Amino acid sequence: APFSNSVVMANDLFRQGVAAVLQEWEALDIAIKNGFGGSFGVEKARWMEAATVQYFQENDNLEDDEVEDFLATVVNQEFDTIVDDGSLPSVAKKLCWMYAHCINGQEDEVRDFVSKSKPCSMASAVVQKQASPQPEGDSEEAMEPEGQDEEKEEEDGWEKVTYKKRR
Repeated sequence: APFSNSVVMANDLFRQGVAAVLQEWEALDIAIKNGFGGSFGVEKARWMEAATVQYFQENDNLEDDEVEDFLATVVNQEFDTIVDDGSLPSVAKKLCWMYAHCINGQEDEVRDFVSKSKPCSMASAVVQKQASPQPEGDSEEAMEPEGQDEEKEEEDGWEKVTYKKRR
């Protein structure tokens, strides 16, 4: 049987909600900004949005910790990053809350959340990437600024996190 219009609309709203949650997730934003996903970090983040939606659609009654494990695995595999800032539980909880509201017909609360969400800068990362591509020959080692502290707070409140290449 084909999906009803309300199911299609709920799925579309859930997609928007997943995008909003992942776009405001600072740990993912930092991984993208610092090139942890390679030159296709933004594309990987977009794929992660679709994979997260699919994960919910293919699994019934997901618990927060299952979603947390899924997100941790994807970020680790795709961005070579282990998220240890304590944000995973809240991101997973938001996604589970949103999915439950979408499938239970409580779309207004999800729409409200989506409209009030404030993306970090995945969208600006796309513009920056297109406007200033890295010259060929630059290696990952070149991404580590020399002579700077490992963490430095920028003027706009963002914390710059650098990393050392693994051996």
